Amino acid sequence: MKTTLKLLSLLLAAFLILPIAGCAKMTAALSYGENEISTNVYRYWLSSYKGRFLYSYTDMTDTDQFWDSILYDNVTTEEYLNGVVLGNVKRDLICMELFDQYKLSMPDAMLKDIDLYITDLINEYANGNTREFNAMLANFGINADILRDIYIAEDQKIVLYDYLYGENGPRALSEEDLDAYYRDNYVRVRHIYVNDANTQVTNEAGYPQYDSSGNALTRALTEAELAEKQATIDAIDAALANGEEFADVYEKYSEDKFYVNGYYLTEDTPFISEVVDAAFDLEIGSWVRVESNYGTHYIKRLELEDNAYNESTNKDFFNEYADTVASADFFAYLESLMGEITVNEEEIARYSVRDAAVNYSI
Repeated sequence: MKTTLKLLSLLLAAFLILPIAGCAKMTAALSYGENEISTNVYRYWLSSYKGRFLYSYTDMTDTDQFWDSILYDNVTTEEYLNGVVLGNVKRDLICMELFDQYKLSMPDAMLKDIDLYITDLINEYANGNTREFNAMLANFGINADILRDIYIAEDQKIVLYDYLYGENGPRALSEEDLDAYYRDNYVRVRHIYVNDANTQVTNEAGYPQYDSSGNALTRALTEAELAEKQATIDAIDAALANGEEFADVYEKYSEDKFYVNGYYLTEDTPFISEVVDAAFDLEIGSWVRVESNYGTHYIKRLELEDNAYNESTNKDFFNEYADTVASADFFAYLESLMGEITVNEEEIARYSVRDAAVNYSI
């Protein structure tokens, strides 16, 4: 499903690139330790990320107005997206070097899968003709041999990650690591909810109805239904104003009693944004009333419970929690090494996502 990125839009840009000689010495755009990212590979990633942006975001147009638009602090859209690509390519380069430093090796099965995949691409896009395939890849700055190296580097990241965070790995997570991430990133709230926004459509038998995509059908509330909801909200307001315990009011009135221990939220939790934002603004023990397009909410911030991420009743909030913590640690680890990369500023400045050909699938 496509999403919308505010102020950002892209279109195809025509960009003629000469074919690459397989034996030509390629200029390094970035280097770290014994590894480097060539200009050709950097151009490939500009094209590939441009394709990802186009596929993901609907409000993008390839116009001077778009590329020159200011996103924040005098940073243009073009500068911002170039920075996104450059940052990700830098992380790739660090992973390449760490892979070598830890003396890791690629499983034969992974290499075989890469070769089979490239063969499939040649058959699909060039009727099995490698020369024709290379001519197509030249639009992205590479040839089939370079593409193979790129795919290997991508899979090396997987091998590196599994090594670092696997059992007895050099960055394997301890219980202290899991607990620290939990306490640094989560808040817990009790949620009193009254849906005064809409109600589900039901059939004559009283069963909820759904559209072809499986989404519940809703309708606006009638005046009588709205009056009933407002009476509930007034009762909640009065009860809380009179000092009744939040938990008791929750038990008596809330339409949301799905989570007995409350909601465990991070700032990125895909929940009602007004509720998430308010939760992080609250002090422990405080509550607030919040309005959203989904209804009226009362949330109280609670103390975090010990080891909540290990409790089965909280599993909806901590799905694959160890992987979440490891991924955050991995990203921070790579960020800590960014300053050691040597950047060929002259080469980097020659190319931009604005001008790159669009690569959707290779």
